[in-house]
Amino acid sequence: MVNNSLAEVREDRADLSKLVDLISGLNRATLHWPHR
Repeated sequence: MVNNSLAEVREDRADLSKLVDLISGLNRATLHWPHR
């Protein structure tokens, strides 16, 4: 039971890190876009 919950937490953290990478990538892209 504890091992299962730890595995779930690891998966959640992996998803969260993917989301953070995506957001940071979008932020970098918007920073490089010329603002009118």
